[in-house]
Amino acid sequence: MTTTRCLSSHAMSAMLEWRNPPEAEKKWLIDGKENQKRVVHKIIAAEVGLCIFTTTSAVETLAYATLATGFFFVSPCTDKPCKFFAKCLQSSSFTFVWGLADALLFNPLCPVMLTHESSARKLAGGISTVFCRAEDKKYVENWVRELRIDRGAEFMIEEVLLDASEETLALLGQMDSATRMFVITKAIWVYVAGPKREDEIADFFHADTRRSIHNLRSELRNKTVLTQLGVWTLTPANLEKGSEDPAIQSAINQLKTIASKEESQGDKSVLTTNCLLKVLEKFRERELLPEQTGIFIEGRQDVGNLGAPVEAAAIDEPRGDVAGDDRLLVNVGHRKNPFQISFL
Repeated sequence: MTTTRCLSSHAMSAMLEWRNPPEAEKKWLIDGKENQKRVVHKIIAAEVGLCIFTTTSAVETLAYATLATGFFFVSPCTDKPCKFFAKCLQSSSFTFVWGLADALLFNPLCPVMLTHESSARKLAGGISTVFCRAEDKKYVENWVRELRIDRGAEFMIEEVLLDASEETLALLGQMDSATRMFVITKAIWVYVAGPKREDEIADFFHADTRRSIHNLRSELRNKTVLTQLGVWTLTPANLEKGSEDPAIQSAINQLKTIASKEESQGDKSVLTTNCLLKVLEKFRERELLPEQTGIFIEGRQDVGNLGAPVEAAAIDEPRGDVAGDDRLLVNVGHRKNPFQISFL
């Protein structure tokens, strides 16, 4: 989602992104971890830039106020120009306040700064609701969600599927249900008994799953069980086979139960929907998985395996060549070379 912003706001964002350490804003907003590294010459340059853009935002405020007022009186047919310049006026007036605050307080003292007007408005909203706009709130929500998806996909690739076999990846690409459950179970294991046992539980898991992981962490104290769980979650075959040791098998069953509940959350689970789809997309970009073929309806995979993975190509509205023809024409096959099937 895009927001209406003035020129000074765009310029300030570009400058502050350059001023911040790489990826620092994302880590700060999502993880609460601030990069303490400061680059003095960037802070000095940013101070000069903030003074310039604060001044230009003041000039823009006067210009947009004049334009919004003028179009209000001279454009009786449509209110779109007036509304557009009114939004630009909101942006430039806020950018003036934002620039002053950054120049006087945040730039000299803070290692990391907010780089987008919408993020700055969210912070300022804690002081006064006058700074809040619905479009900015929506932008921040979408931005945070995308970051959560990126982190989840990165976690799946680096922690869960790092040593996965070609067969496992191929089955995952085909959305094989048993392989999906193995991957989700292993993701749970990473936080219960694996490398991230002592870490904060990531928010790409559903809230119920996070609570279950926390509870299982508290229950599992036996070092032998914790070590053996890593062996039994190494491959889908190991997980399916299970262990003859009752304690280990009980722990495996608990992992599977949590994974099943995460899977059952459907669209409410970021991990099993957006994150997993992003993982498959990245693997296809790296040519670790074949391109998909098949039928897609409204961007969702609705038709199962036809001997190969399936992928949405396109769907047209009901139409025909003559009046009264209600055929539904659907593009099927590889996205780059689809063919059509007519449904009556």
